[in-house]
Amino acid sequence: MALRRKREIAAAEQEFFEIFWYMCQMFMKKRIEAGRTTVSAGIWNASLSPEEQLREKYGGNILLPADDFEWGMINGKLSALHWALGKDWNFLDESLWEKRRTVMRQEWEFLEAENEYFERIWFGRGSKFDLNEDNEPVLVPRFEEGKRMFDVLLEKYGEEKLVANDDFEWGVWSGRLSALRWILGDEWDFLDT
Repeated sequence: MALRRKREIAAAEQEFFEIFWYMCQMFMKKRIEAGRTTVSAGIWNASLSPEEQLREKYGGNILLPADDFEWGMINGKLSALHWALGKDWNFLDESLWEKRRTVMRQEWEFLEAENEYFERIWFGRGSKFDLNEDNEPVLVPRFEEGKRMFDVLLEKYGEEKLVANDDFEWGVWSGRLSALRWILGDEWDFLDT
């Protein structure tokens, strides 16, 4: 596997940013139609032209995510692509997006981050909550053969970094792993652990 070039990563970042923006626009449109949000006519009309351009560019193939996990995957991929180019993990503010200088991270940083998200997802797939004697939830390994690794990761990261709070966060972690592996030369959405 060969590390993808900065130009290729920047192009993917732009594509995911456009998809992210388009999805936010569609969510806003649904909120307006449902009467939950109002927007001035000037702002709304200014957003329609880019929306039409993106629909034309992607041929109407931009689908809204079916659930929180899928929305998390989009956010996770975009945040990892931002991070790859030297930005913060959670830097998704489109008003500042173009103004930051990008310096691509080093290969060792990609490998280290890929390993962390691999371990987080492995832990999530290999653990569960059971009830202890006092009827309180306790995190335990799903399989006895994974107990040693379970304990190592729990010691390394702590429970707060290993347990996703919801499907959206699980999607973000999966999206980040997908993008990091893509940057390192794999295909998109390779999530084997």
